[in-house]
Amino acid sequence: MKKIILITFVISLLGCGAGSTPTVDEFLTQGWTFFEAGDYTSAYDQFTQAKAMDNQSPEVFAGLGWTQLKQNELALAAADFQEGLNFASADVFAGYAFVLNAQKNYALSNTEADSALSHDAAWQFAHIASLNSDDLHLLKAENYFAVGNFANCLTEIQVLSPGFTADATTFAGQTQIAAKIEALKING
Repeated sequence: MKKIILITFVISLLGCGAGSTPTVDEFLTQGWTFFEAGDYTSAYDQFTQAKAMDNQSPEVFAGLGWTQLKQNELALAAADFQEGLNFASADVFAGYAFVLNAQKNYALSNTEADSALSHDAAWQFAHIASLNSDDLHLLKAENYFAVGNFANCLTEIQVLSPGFTADATTFAGQTQIAAKIEALKING
């Protein structure tokens, strides 16, 4: 009989926290778990609940923005990232840079990429392991190419591939630069 009482007591102790409200950190952790699993709807729900508890967290806005970006909801992602810009997070700046590139706002995309890199020169997105500062430099190269600033485009390429040279003032050189951007996109 004492064993049954002891087991019942232990079970009741373990069950005490079961009905408690999750914390912001728990919502964020669960949101990133869903994000990494590709369940962006559930991830967004978790980040939204975290925001309801703490609308001053840069990680909340990073989660919301990146989740919308992965769903190709560019306007919604831009709004979430813009709201998070006040909190100086490399993840927010970087995400916003990618959104702006997709929206063809190349100059502002470079500004946000620069903000991410100045905030963290060795930036790596913790929730997509292959996404890092090199991708921001490549993004900047693409942006510069899109606006016809081939000299700055070449400079960004040379951050990634120091031995690469081309004459940015000639059509042949610009063609080489375009090919190098494509090669870097494919091969990293």
